[in-house]
This record gives sequence, structure tokens and C-alpha cells, in this order.
Amino acid sequence: MSTQCGALSGTRVLDLTGHYPGALCTMMLADAGAEVVKVERPPAGDPSRMELPVFAVTGRSRRSIIIDLKDPAGKDVLWRLIDTADVLIEGFRPGKLASLGFGDEEVRCRHPQLVYCSLSGFGQSGPWRDVPGHDLSYLALAGALHTWVREAGMVTPTISLADVVAAMLAAYAITLGILSAQRTKEGQNVDISLFDAGLFTAMLDYGQRIVLGTDPERGVNSAIPHYRLFRCAEETALALAIVNEDPFWQSLTRALGLPEWERFSHPERLAHAEEIIDRLKTIFERSPASHWQKLLLSHDVPCGEVLSPGKAWTGTHARARGFVRPTDSAEGITPHLLTPIASEVMLGQAGTGLPEPGEHTVELLGELGFASEVINRLLGSSAVIGYVPTTSAEGE
Repeated sequence: MSTQCGALSGTRVLDLTGHYPGALCTMMLADAGAEVVKVERPPAGDPSRMELPVFAVTGRSRRSIIIDLKDPAGKDVLWRLIDTADVLIEGFRPGKLASLGFGDEEVRCRHPQLVYCSLSGFGQSGPWRDVPGHDLSYLALAGALHTWVREAGMVTPTISLADVVAAMLAAYAITLGILSAQRTKEGQNVDISLFDAGLFTAMLDYGQRIVLGTDPERGVNSAIPHYRLFRCAEETALALAIVNEDPFWQSLTRALGLPEWERFSHPERLAHAEEIIDRLKTIFERSPASHWQKLLLSHDVPCGEVLSPGKAWTGTHARARGFVRPTDSAEGITPHLLTPIASEVMLGQAGTGLPEPGEHTVELLGELGFASEVINRLLGSSAVIGYVPTTSAEGE
């Protein structure tokens, strides 16, 4: 991976989003070399700062300016920023930014080559466009939790799938928009919704509906006795990941000393699923997952111990892949996960750390050509807010 520049170097992205999907999207763009300017809301900045785990992992590699978009002087600052940008991504509820004078039509009338991306719950159209929600409700309404509820019960998923997929779709669409604008000299309007991202995550379940002619009651791999999680000793767990491959199944039976099952075909294994699951449960409970992983991998059986995020991030393979990198921040050196794309189109480094709210307000205003007295007037009227470091009482 190059440490000099990325494919999006020279591209300026204005980030007017406020939650995980937008922050993740612009982090990915920054990792490809884009300059991200985070336009935050007064008085204390982006709402994701209150979602500490979100901000800790996605808030890096950007400059921060706080602008009051209801103030005429603040609006002028944003217009000046828009004039310098290649991309604007916003996460307001549909119609909100337009009511402030910065809708897609108004902005692209002034800046025709801009890529304008709206990232919202249900999109800019449709009967649910104004309905509030978060990841869990988007997944539910997209049909992505149908088989989950039937198998896992009322256990809330811990992975924000719609958020992550929507962020990736937005980054992909924005990049395509940039390429198109370079070729045609015309910008794009990009409409990404978390609901649509939920539909995207549930494609395999919908594929079952196409094949079966009815909604599935179980996930596409749920009937497979050797594609599941197993509890192991010492409060550990193992993911056994054999789908329908006979060679992997045969290797498993040899590793565990189950010669009577070695010749079972995939249909036979499905027919004896309960028996196989019960036997494997009894076996795996005898030792910790690390033991079984070492044994099974030595027989070329796909499996893995269920690791904590901390162990996964600091593990030998993650270190070897090189995507977990230290980054300077106010809290010191913090490990960050780069966008995991091994290519010279990426920067190959984590960039800057987490900005303080409004840390770069004065700097950006200066770059936009505002005179010092105008900057002071803007700060004094609270049309913009700058970062004021807190001073320690020690030594006074």
C-alpha cells in the first residue's frame, strides 16, 4: 500500500452527517486520500460524539468546523465551503437541509459538478421517507430479521449491518459519482437509504423465497449441522464453517475420530442433522475452542475461535495484514482500523486523529479568504464556533 497519496487525493468532501453510517463512509473516503471537512452542529458538534464507540473508531482523518446553518452568516460560510468541494454528503431527515436552503437542486444549481449524497433511513422518496428509525428497525422492515427471530428468538443483533452496508454503498456511489463528474463535467445526486441497505443484506433469504415459493423459516445455512457455533470449555466458542463440501466434512470426521460418518453425503448429513449436532456439542464441550481450532485447522477444516474485538484487533493475523494502525489523538496513541483494502489506491495510513469540535474553524475560514476581523466577528456572533482548549489549573 502506498504511503504517499490515494486515488481520491485532491478531492474535498464536506460531511454534514451526524451518525455512524456517514462517519464510516467519509472515513473510507479519507483512507483513499480525500480531504474530509466535518461540518458540525452548534454548540458542541456532531451527535456521534455522544456515541463514544462510534466516534472513537470513525471520527479520525478529518478537519472540524462548527457552523450554525440557521444563521445567515453561517449559511454564507457553508456556501463558501461548497464552492471548494467535490462532494457533499448529508444525513438530515429528508427535506430538512433543503428547508435551510441547501437542498440538492439549490446546491447543484450553483455547483453543477458537485456529487451530492443524501444518506437517510428510508430514502428521499416513498411512503416511509419521513419515518424515524435506527439500524434495528430498518433491518426489521427490510425483512432482514425474519429468519433471525425464528431461530435466535428476541435476541437483538449486536452488529449494525444496515449502518455498515449503507456506508459502503454511499462510499461506492460517491466514488462512481466523482468518476462520472470528471468525465461529463456534471455532478450526481446520490440517494442512499439504510432500509435499502437492509434489503441488500437479506438477499440470500429472498433467494430462498424465489426457490421455495414462500418465505423461509430458517436462514440459508441453518439446516446444515456443521455450519454453526458450538460452546466449548472455559466459556469459549467455536465457529465450525463447513457448508456442503464433502472433503471438509471427511477431514472433520477424521480429526474427531468419527469414521462411521465419513462417507455421509451432504443430503445424508442434512437427514441426520440433529444426531450430528448433538454429537458435536458433546465433543466440543470437552476442551476450549483454541484446542479445537488448532486441531481442526491442522486437518484443513474451516473453523475459528470466537474472539473478542480486542483479541481480534491485536491478533497475529490482523497485525500481519497491517490494517490496524496507531494514530495520534488527544488521548495518546490509539489503534485504528484502516479501510481494509490492500491497494495502492489507498493511503495506507490512518491520517490524523480525532478532531476536537470546531478545532479547524479558524484555519478553514482563513483558507476560504475571510479576513481576521471578519473571522472574529463570525466567532463573536456564534455563526461559527471555534475550539477553545481547556487550560489546566496546575501550576497557577
